[in-house]
Amino acid sequence: MAQKRNTRQIILNEAFNLCYESPKSIFSLSELAERVGISKTAIFRHFKNKDALLSEMGSLIADGLAEIMRKGDYFREAETHLTENYERFSDLINSLVKFFQGNKGYLGFALNNRTFMPSPGKSLLKGLMERGVYISPEFLANKTPQRFFRVFFCGESLIYFLSRRDCLTQAGISEIDSEEEFIKEITDLLWKGIARSKPQLDSKRIAELDKLCEVSFKDKPEDTRFFTAFAETFQQNGFDGLTVERISDKLNLAKSSLYAFFENKEEFVQKMLVEEFSMIMKVIVEKTMYAETLEELAYVLLRCEKNYLEKRHFVLMIHYWATQKGLNTYRFKDDQIGYNDRFEYLKEKNIQMPELFNYQSFVGWESSLVGALKFFFDMTPLKELERIIDYAQELYKLIINGIENQN
Repeated sequence: MAQKRNTRQIILNEAFNLCYESPKSIFSLSELAERVGISKTAIFRHFKNKDALLSEMGSLIADGLAEIMRKGDYFREAETHLTENYERFSDLINSLVKFFQGNKGYLGFALNNRTFMPSPGKSLLKGLMERGVYISPEFLANKTPQRFFRVFFCGESLIYFLSRRDCLTQAGISEIDSEEEFIKEITDLLWKGIARSKPQLDSKRIAELDKLCEVSFKDKPEDTRFFTAFAETFQQNGFDGLTVERISDKLNLAKSSLYAFFENKEEFVQKMLVEEFSMIMKVIVEKTMYAETLEELAYVLLRCEKNYLEKRHFVLMIHYWATQKGLNTYRFKDDQIGYNDRFEYLKEKNIQMPELFNYQSFVGWESSLVGALKFFFDMTPLKELERIIDYAQELYKLIINGIENQN
């Protein structure tokens, strides 16, 4: 029995190691078995199938995160809540950072699975809710949706900055703050926000920017049709069920006809993502030209990306599939659309970035907040929240003022 338990733990450890070493978290059991030094069939002595393994991995992370949050009485499901203060919040961030830094594979898994898994009902957020953490539909039932945004804002931001720091570390970048400095910077950013002057945007300027951030473009019927069929098939059937046959059925085309447009799924996705990255980058650059301050830049980025994704929401599903399959979407941005050179004009505007940021990372942070939130709404019953609350405005208030002023 001890040997069986030990092998089970080794399998879990190596599965998390694969998540850390690769941008995809949906690895093959053959790959995992080779790492463990056992046969593929031996894995089934410990886990019924791959979904059971992934579910166990998610449970381990949810157990650890819920323990941290309950210990500090943060985001806990209860009628009354203690008033948060900086020291307690700093302790929370410190515990979460150390949790992920001490379990490297957890971050890779959480990064790709924090909202949605291939099998229905396997989200980390749902797991946290089941463990007494104050997340999900209860926010609506208790008429406290702002608490949802606080939880989301802190969680998504933390995952973004941890993964960015991890990438820099793996790339051998030397100018990286110590863990203590990093925790202090993250805590200050989330607690205080980025505002440098008060008052910030008034209602008149917000109305002007809203008008300027309207997104209009002519959809290309052919690529939109393919993209939508791909996304719908993925959403309905998961990774393993995403076949050319099912995509062709959605399009009412013969399978052979699809190959007139692309050789395989990966080539098709790469082509479409490059075009989408180019399109949205063009929109962002065009709209941020109107921003004169850091606060305006933050607002314009949120608003135009929200407007873009609401018109082409299927992009999120395809991007998620691509990262799970190990396609390097950052390379698409850098090599094929000149991502790193697109924001030089902001220097001429003398818009100074807060600590932790350069122009690219600031855009990446806000994009991750909007994209992950839109994806989360599309995949959960909280879709109603998207219809009744302007989530770009809610995120803006948190980015500018932090959670200190959101009680």
